[in-house]
Amino acid sequence: MTKLVKHNTDSLAMLGHLHVEISQHRRELIKPFLNKEYQALCSASVPITTLLFGDDLPTQLNNIKAANKIGQVTASGARSQTPRRQSDSYKPESHERKASFL
Repeated sequence: MTKLVKHNTDSLAMLGHLHVEISQHRRELIKPFLNKEYQALCSASVPITTLLFGDDLPTQLNNIKAANKIGQVTASGARSQTPRRQSDSYKPESHERKASFL
């Protein structure tokens, strides 16, 4: 009887592992067709439940949208700063070779 329980337990563990592996593979197959901002949903850090992208997909989507909005605001703020002008006395060094290296 204990041998039967051990075999059943091992079988269930293998099926659980196989389910996670197949689900992660499905995510990787879907990833190229997703908008780039949502490809993070396909990472291994997103838990796999009975649903492919987890139980709280709407929450994750809202978090991604909020993070992207913050990133866009930050990036546009950095772009709006005026670039520094090079001084008139600055002369970049010439990188031309005057003689052969060898």
